[in-house]
Amino acid sequence: MFLLDAVDFDEILASSDRKTGAFDYRAKAFVLKNVAAATLESLRRRGYAGFKDALSAYESAALSIYRFLAEMGGDVSDKALFFTGASRWEAGDVEGAFAAWRRIGPAFKTLAFRVIKPYLGSNTKFLEKGVTRIDNALFSESASGNNDLLKRQLRFHKWANRVAAWKKPEK
Repeated sequence: MFLLDAVDFDEILASSDRKTGAFDYRAKAFVLKNVAAATLESLRRRGYAGFKDALSAYESAALSIYRFLAEMGGDVSDKALFFTGASRWEAGDVEGAFAAWRRIGPAFKTLAFRVIKPYLGSNTKFLEKGVTRIDNALFSESASGNNDLLKRQLRFHKWANRVAAWKKPEK
């Protein structure tokens, strides 16, 4: 979404630069512009005004699921509260993030939460020093989760099965 706002596709496509091959930015711009247009049209058919509207609906649904899970108690609740906090943090709602993280039980331990925990009772001046550390911890947690997902897909041949399904000839 942010890339779509930042790039002038028409200017790139009109360029007379002769770069070719796999790294041809004009080809990438062409593909991205067309995929974005098709996605936007699909979202509009489903009643969304645009990308931001769809993303807002997704965020709202995710927070609703986290609230439901947070009521379950125990480890499930702690994980839901952690991800609620991460979601609020990403949205720029520091107080909302801290409110969720403060509800996490003492048994919950992740690398990211160990970084976050010292800042939960802190004053604004101390927190300013921790913003980058918290950002980095949340990014690292997300990257680790993505890496674990990829490993599971490879381990259980999910990726190969998906590729094989794509390659099946149509009848």
